[in-house]
Amino acid sequence: MLINNIKNNIKKSPLIFLITLALSVRLYNINSPIIGIHSWRQADTAAIARNFYENRFNIFYPQIDWGGNSLGYCETEFPIYSFIVAIFYKIFGVHEIFGRLTSVIFSLLTIYFLYKITAKYFNQKTAFWSCFCFAILPLTVYYSRTFQPESMLLMCSVSGIYYFINWLESEKIHFLSIFRNFCILSLFN
Repeated sequence: MLINNIKNNIKKSPLIFLITLALSVRLYNINSPIIGIHSWRQADTAAIARNFYENRFNIFYPQIDWGGNSLGYCETEFPIYSFIVAIFYKIFGVHEIFGRLTSVIFSLLTIYFLYKITAKYFNQKTAFWSCFCFAILPLTVYYSRTFQPESMLLMCSVSGIYYFINWLESEKIHFLSIFRNFCILSLFN
């Protein structure tokens, strides 16, 4: 009985099921400290976000903490991701979980746009299984919950493709503008 209910819910709204599945996998230990293979990069991104919050939100001057006797200005990708996290810091306070949750949100948006593209060019079943694999692949899960801009880059790329496809089919200029904006964001990452 329970299995039939689950199957019916998946058939009724497969995208909601996929996003719920992806969210549940990504929220496991979401509040753990920054550790792992790329902990140095995550720590730098977290420091940049915190320094935006503490030092007047100037997106053109990202600062790290290990700058020695200098102000700690650093050369990284354009720090849009860190700036978004700093906005969450301003609203909710400085907690590393907001960096991870930002990555999770971008990952869930990637699943949404990937589903839409795949369903358009193949079918709903192929879209479901493609996004199911994307939702549970260990490497995807790992990077979609790290305090790094990779999930934002992927979301901007996939959503840019989605809006480019819509522009090709409809020739509506607003789709081209949205495509351009997502491409710019992905190039900045």
